[in-house]
Amino acid sequence: MAFQLGAAFKPSLLGENKLETSIFYAKVLTRLGYRYLVVDSERAADDLSLKDFEQLISVCKLLGFPEPVITVPVRRSDCWERLDTVIDVLGQEGFGGVCLVAGNSAYLTTEEKSQRAGRLLLEAAEAFRRRCRFNLLMVGTERVEKTAAKIAANYRAVPVMLMTPRLLEETRLYTLNGLRKAVYVPYFFGEELPREVAEKVNAYVSRRVGNKNIDEAWRQFVYTGPPGEFAQLLRNLSENNIDIFIGYPLDKRVKQLTALSRAATSLSTA
Repeated sequence: MAFQLGAAFKPSLLGENKLETSIFYAKVLTRLGYRYLVVDSERAADDLSLKDFEQLISVCKLLGFPEPVITVPVRRSDCWERLDTVIDVLGQEGFGGVCLVAGNSAYLTTEEKSQRAGRLLLEAAEAFRRRCRFNLLMVGTERVEKTAAKIAANYRAVPVMLMTPRLLEETRLYTLNGLRKAVYVPYFFGEELPREVAEKVNAYVSRRVGNKNIDEAWRQFVYTGPPGEFAQLLRNLSENNIDIFIGYPLDKRVKQLTALSRAATSLSTA
């Protein structure tokens, strides 16, 4: 068993100099054997600028890995402007990728939330693949599973699923195209959650289940605990043909990234 590892980061948590922090993490991920660095989308005000993303690609290309992937929410009003610029950059570099997502409603305006995500995802995937034949294309599956399956089959995209109670059922939608599948998992290695980590867990889970039963539901959406127990989660994912594990570290210290790398490596060599 050998997962390709990815690490996801929220731009709002990268500090004042987002590019400098991103390059720092890219160098750490290279040393730890990660394959992807995913820059999540949030509000436009928090985004990594596309100029910074271009520079990040150049640095990572010299390092060899990780490959930078930027998420583009298709319901956001600036989607096409951002996507066109990203496509230009990726086409020139021949390295790096895009993850198309519907966009989290918590970060969208009322008008943006009213847009039909399925149609926009298909149009964006077609536009991307027309101009970037060989670059990495990922597609977030949250609430658009059938559309994501169509995009995966038609445009050689990697579906990125969330860890949910329906994960193993959802994987069956993507078994016919023979392409890789990815799962996105927020995680924290440790016995007790620091207050700031607990707040992130509550915010993440509440966006998916509402404010009901968060205490009972959160373990189905995130992983927390010792690295040893984490091995069982990886085994379950591998047995269901998950190829890529994208971890979102709820504590962005390097030791969390190191622990994930070691846990995955020890399992693949066991």
